Amino acid sequence: FLSEGSLENWVIQMTTKQNFLKMLMNRLIYSLLFILLSLSAFSDEDWTLVVDGRVTADNKRLQGAVVSLMKNARIVQEIVTVGNGQFTFVLSPDNEYVIEVSKEGYLSKSIYFSTRNVPDEIFYSLIDPKFPVEITMFREMAGLNTSVLDNPVGRIVYSPNLDDFGVDKVYAKQIKSQLQQLYKDLRSGKKEMAKNAEQFPDTEDESFSGDQLMNIDNAEIT
Repeated sequence: FLSEGSLENWVIQMTTKQNFLKMLMNRLIYSLLFILLSLSAFSDEDWTLVVDGRVTADNKRLQGAVVSLMKNARIVQEIVTVGNGQFTFVLSPDNEYVIEVSKEGYLSKSIYFSTRNVPDEIFYSLIDPKFPVEITMFREMAGLNTSVLDNPVGRIVYSPNLDDFGVDKVYAKQIKSQLQQLYKDLRSGKKEMAKNAEQFPDTEDESFSGDQLMNIDNAEIT
């Protein structure tokens, strides 16, 4: 049998152990809650879409072009291209963006990006993906109908069919004929200028090829 003093010491020891186990359990619960909350915040915020772009003109990379990033209709970043014509923007989830390229003496162009409607279950595969894009600039020409360039020449959105970002095929088809007419007028105007000036070869410029129609036939956006 335990003496009165021994019993008191035993009770104190057991109470201390119980308090320690209770404290340990509380810490474990708080740690698990913190991890779960961190994962939840990460899945909602931390993936990004990296636009890896370059600007070209006359089959060369264009220096001195101003590339503006607009987020939800507000300019948030601008880059002036150097000799390699490259630019990079990092797009965050659940926003709408427009990338506009301009330079004095050239027709301005823009491309629309949407990072909305990306399912949570695939976000792990979208951490820092890169979306390459090339924007070809054309020189200004008097009398040219450029109204099609008032809107983006392409729309990049998330495609459930691809489980990735790609060209909005429906939008591309809507503006395809207008872009083709613009490129045709540009070719005709350039040839006419070359003929009148008699100093440029009367050849077709590769920069007006069908590749500039955002490759809509290969896209799978619905």
